[in-house]
Amino acid sequence: MKKYALLILSIIVVVAFASGCTTNSYKTYDSNGISFHYPTGWNEVSPDKLSLTVEGILKSWQW
Repeated sequence: MKKYALLILSIIVVVAFASGCTTNSYKTYDSNGISFHYPTGWNEVSPDKLSLTVEGILKSWQW
């Protein structure tokens, strides 16, 4: 009897978690000949606001 209760509970949990993955909340980017879907939480950034500098530490190679 406990096996069936555990099995039913497991199925309910799996169905509950899977139902959260079925939402279709996305936006569509369509510009400059390119079109794709992206998540609603993402924000579009215009190219003039992008920073194209590379930051980091350069290690010299010693042979």
